[in-house]
Amino acid sequence: MSNRKGKWLVSSPGSTTISRANDNLNVICQKDGMEPGRAAVVSVTKGSMFGNIIFGGGIGAIIDHSNGSAYEYPNFVQVMMGLFKTLDPALTQNGGTETAAAPR
Repeated sequence: MSNRKGKWLVSSPGSTTISRANDNLNVICQKDGMEPGRAAVVSVTKGSMFGNIIFGGGIGAIIDHSNGSAYEYPNFVQVMMGLFKTLDPALTQNGGTETAAAPR
């Protein structure tokens, strides 16, 4: 997994803690004998970011943007081997769908 804040490796089953950022979290799963599974997990801006802009005059928003606390990724990401998937939590929470395609 990677975003502009760093790279993280984990073996399945497993978990890790990542640094949040305002860009996609790119996930690549590899297993011998199978095509890699890939996902781009879209970063969602938390509601508190807008509160910082409105009530804090923007200083809090700048700090939260810099340290990543204004953004979040889903707690659980499912990656299908052999597919590329874009996961946008904002769409799936509002009745939208995820998009999937054959690997590039």
